[in-house]
Amino acid sequence: MQIHQLALSVTINELRDGLRAGLEKAKASGQGAGQLDGFTDPDVKVKDGALVFSVKKKMGFIPVALSASVTPKALSDGQGITLTLNKVNAAGILGGATAAGALMQQLAAAVAGRPGLSVVGNDLVITKDALAALPNFAITGAIKALDVFSDQIALTIG
Repeated sequence: MQIHQLALSVTINELRDGLRAGLEKAKASGQGAGQLDGFTDPDVKVKDGALVFSVKKKMGFIPVALSASVTPKALSDGQGITLTLNKVNAAGILGGATAAGALMQQLAAAVAGRPGLSVVGNDLVITKDALAALPNFAITGAIKALDVFSDQIALTIG
């Protein structure tokens, strides 16, 4: 038997639960010790075909809302995905496309030399091989599509 195409979907609620669990696990394991202090309430929503990730960060006594709008897409050759950072927002004061560019420069430095990861403009490019290195996520076929719907993300492989 051969499977020629596979469609995988993750609901926004599953993604939200994964973000919350991931933050708590990272805090508990000491991973990013100090850097994650004060971060609470991670969330994700869909707006205009993009994923809007948000979190609260306690700065002094005041919780500040931070968010980032990201558009995921499959690469045209099927060999990976791009995550385009559209804009970032910090408490409605700081952010926008200019802040996204500065953040992407920092991300480029952080992923430099890591196989399968690169930054081009405001795009984080993740190859199929880098995705396959994730636990329980071995992709061997071409990534045909990555679509964001109001309640789920769908990945088509084949």
